[in-house]
Amino acid sequence: MKTPDEIVAHLAHHIGLLYYHRPLMYGGSGNGVEIVLHDYHQIWAEVVERYDEFRQTWWRVLEEEDCGAANFSHRYSMNHPGASEEEIAKYVCAQWRKVSDRLGVPIPHAALKQEFDERKRQLDELNRQTKQPARRNKKAASRSAQRNKPASKKNKTQPKASRKKSGR
Repeated sequence: MKTPDEIVAHLAHHIGLLYYHRPLMYGGSGNGVEIVLHDYHQIWAEVVERYDEFRQTWWRVLEEEDCGAANFSHRYSMNHPGASEEEIAKYVCAQWRKVSDRLGVPIPHAALKQEFDERKRQLDELNRQTKQPARRNKKAASRSAQRNKPASKKNKTQPKASRKKSGR
């Protein structure tokens, strides 16, 4: 079983994932991102025995954003009716990041940045490796297709007007 410190580290890592890596992948919508971040923070606060402080901090940020009874995603949607889910999720993450920072949630920012930089480097390398052979194969396939192409029938491509019988 994990220790409380391991649970805190796990939650902080996953909160950070939402901040750094496609939050909609985790929440599905701006509101879903809000729910995931709320729940991770709430569990974190319970584990570190700071639930009241979490609630007060969260409410303070809601008040600063003039959310009233709405949460961050709902308020943003009301103020920006045409906003995309990506925009809403970005705003939600920015607000929850204020909560994280004020509470001192130990998000491993440097480790996450390094992790995603390394993933990007690996993907870029993989793309370079797979694109070059694909181009050569595409050219070779094209040349092969040209060589094996059957001869076309000459009259098949004539315009319809020239094929009509005269007298009509």
